[in-house]
Amino acid sequence: MACSGSIEFMEIQRGSVSWVRALAFDPKCDSAALVTDVGKFLNCTMKSEGDRCIVLDISTDKEAGWVRYNIEGGAESSENHCIVVGKTEDDNIAQEYYILVVMPTGKDGEYRRVGVGRVGTGCVGRLASEVRVV
Repeated sequence: MACSGSIEFMEIQRGSVSWVRALAFDPKCDSAALVTDVGKFLNCTMKSEGDRCIVLDISTDKEAGWVRYNIEGGAESSENHCIVVGKTEDDNIAQEYYILVVMPTGKDGEYRRVGVGRVGTGCVGRLASEVRVV
């Protein structure tokens, strides 16, 4: 999951997110690869806005989150797969997932990270289990 350039961290209030415990490093093949579930964006479109893409719910045409890509072409180059790494804890607001945006590498069951984001929980559906993110 190596990336070139600097990393800009999200500010997340302590205790406001329930982190996914199913993320694990792959000790058999590559200790830098994650083994986890992969999802796909559902009923959403992407609209470029500055340095990120706004995720729009197609049923309401309202903003459902955002994604920041670290590849050229952003949403056009991606197949809109993602890894859920956490979920907001506050029951008083709409629930959201913190995600890593990934795309297939060409090897069966293997993906690479191409961005990060935060989207409504209704925007993501599980696609496959125990994939490798390299």
